[in-house]
Amino acid sequence: MLQELGAGSKRADGSVVATRVGFEEIRDQAHKEQLKTVLRLLEEADKSGLWPRSSQSRTKVIDSKADERGGSFTLGVMPGGLSEPAGNKLFPELFQEAFRLERVLLPGRVP
Repeated sequence: MLQELGAGSKRADGSVVATRVGFEEIRDQAHKEQLKTVLRLLEEADKSGLWPRSSQSRTKVIDSKADERGGSFTLGVMPGGLSEPAGNKLFPELFQEAFRLERVLLPGRVP
């Protein structure tokens, strides 16, 4: 079961700092509702049959049996000129709501 959410914050010098938000810290009802929305959309993505298999590179750093159960994909906004992750087009509502959740949980994070 998912116990925490992870996000990265970029410093002015370009380095990234990982941030973790444990579920016990999610007390505000708006936060909980947004989290429920994202979890519902993840479940819908899973049931849709569109969930992609992990890339060969990605399978080197995640559970070796993960691809038997599903896979991994990326949602995000890429810096200058890099291609948009395929997950954004596969699951556009999930993309929007995941970033809305990030803004709710980490309002001070620089986008």
